[in-house]
Amino acid sequence: MKKVPVPDDSDKVHALTRTALAAIPGIGGSSAQIFTLVVTPSLEKRRTKWLEELAQAVDELGAKVDALNPEKLVGDERFVSALLQATSAAMRTHEQSKLDALRNAVINTALQPGTDEIMSTMFLSLVDQLTPTHLRVLAYFEDPAKWARDHGHPFPDGWQMGPPTQPLLHALPELTRHDKIYVSIIQDLNAKGLIEMSPNSLSTNMNANSAQRSATTALGKGFLAFISAPQLDEVQSREKP
Repeated sequence: MKKVPVPDDSDKVHALTRTALAAIPGIGGSSAQIFTLVVTPSLEKRRTKWLEELAQAVDELGAKVDALNPEKLVGDERFVSALLQATSAAMRTHEQSKLDALRNAVINTALQPGTDEIMSTMFLSLVDQLTPTHLRVLAYFEDPAKWARDHGHPFPDGWQMGPPTQPLLHALPELTRHDKIYVSIIQDLNAKGLIEMSPNSLSTNMNANSAQRSATTALGKGFLAFISAPQLDEVQSREKP
């Protein structure tokens, strides 16, 4: 699975768009030229980079895990569907964290044949819908103390009581750049069933133990596992007779 980018329906869309732009009097020519010189190369570059990185990951893991054998993947319709869905999403982002999540999801589709196909499709859609900050906040709430410590922002020394937003903003300082954007993010995650934390609870004082307790739901944990790098030890143990 090396360097597999090939023309697809998106190329036809590009051609039709250029033709349509060129047909508009006055602006068509220049707009079509901009589309050709800027948009099309960017899309092709994204697609090539995405497919090459995915192929490389599959090759590396395929040497260790039989489930990623190319011959098996060709006949795995779940894998092919996940690959097509993830590729479409990959064309709409430049964020490496989202590309990593999409790549992991595709690989995990092959490594976890027991995963419900509806859940796989939904999880891939969530990666497409959510921002990288959404994903970071969700990962934080799975194990607040561990996430904050692992990312160099441990819980404030001596913090005993207060709203859970204090350690959250300490752990993810980028949330302070926009006024209370974390409220909107938490609303989104709560509405999608990924965490159990309503915006109202953000102003409620709680002790350190409560603030460090996981707030992700079973669905949220499953989603995070699905977009995380596969644990080869677990996969290899399942493959052993």
